[in-house]
Amino acid sequence: MKSLSLWRLLPVFLFSCFFYNVNAQNTASVQINMANLFQQDYLTNQGHIYNANFVRERKIASFKIFDDKNAESLADGAQFTQYDFYENGQIQKETVYKKQNDDLKVIGKKEYIYDNEKLKTIKESFGGEFFSELVFVYSGENLTAVIEKTQDGATGNWSKYYWENGKMNKKISYVNNKIVQVEYYFPADKSLAKLTEMQEEEKRDVEGKSVFFYLYDNDKIVTELWFAFADDYVVTRGYNAEGQLENVTKAKRGESYTMNYRYDTQGNLLRIKETAPNQADKYHRYKYDDNQVFINEEILKTDTEVLERKIYRYEFWTDKEDSIRE
Repeated sequence: MKSLSLWRLLPVFLFSCFFYNVNAQNTASVQINMANLFQQDYLTNQGHIYNANFVRERKIASFKIFDDKNAESLADGAQFTQYDFYENGQIQKETVYKKQNDDLKVIGKKEYIYDNEKLKTIKESFGGEFFSELVFVYSGENLTAVIEKTQDGATGNWSKYYWENGKMNKKISYVNNKIVQVEYYFPADKSLAKLTEMQEEEKRDVEGKSVFFYLYDNDKIVTELWFAFADDYVVTRGYNAEGQLENVTKAKRGESYTMNYRYDTQGNLLRIKETAPNQADKYHRYKYDDNQVFINEEILKTDTEVLERKIYRYEFWTDKEDSIRE
């Protein structure tokens, strides 16, 4: 079996968890995070913690994520998350289950609806009750807007996308129909003086608005400039010869936060090391079975002290009826 390389499934998700400030990858806002198809899909070809081509090639029907203490026997009150896929690799649904009195209860679900393999709607429910949905609007093949709706209609939370010469180059995010964030996407050789000028114009235009610039080279983001709240940040990304993310550094006012990635010769992600000012280093470690299929993730306080462990279990289309592989 070919290697189930975790770095192709989860690096954007991990990056967003570490750099938790409000930006294009902030997981605190469903609308901004799920609608951010440019950074997660368009440039890096990764979205919603999975890669559709990779899932299709490996014939993955679903996978479940457990805490290690519940992996073998689910305790009453324990939860796990399951991701189901269509055979073409696109995500079908994301479901959170909770064990109650020997039964599994669905406490949350997201369903992904497509039209000719183009994502049209993400419906979210809790406890079996409809909560909200994201509606994706296109002009031809180009995404132009993502609109959040509830039973009462549009919430005023939405994003608008702009295109030029076949590439998306701008996104505006609204909360309660007020602009809260503007993101620009430019080639890495864009003039810094021009970016500074644009940032000043945006600040004058709408008070309290956050402005982000993402600079890419060969369809990989290499530099990010964040102008948000009271702090400005510069984020740089480095890649190895195979094009894998090797390091991320977030700097402000002389302080820097870093993440360093280590891979094996098969391209599997082995470890991420987090370094932050005045804090002990933290590690994410990834393990594989004898067939190099990813089976668990560990978060460590030191190189040996485990804080948290996640177990992944897979179901494949090729043996969906009678075999679940870990």
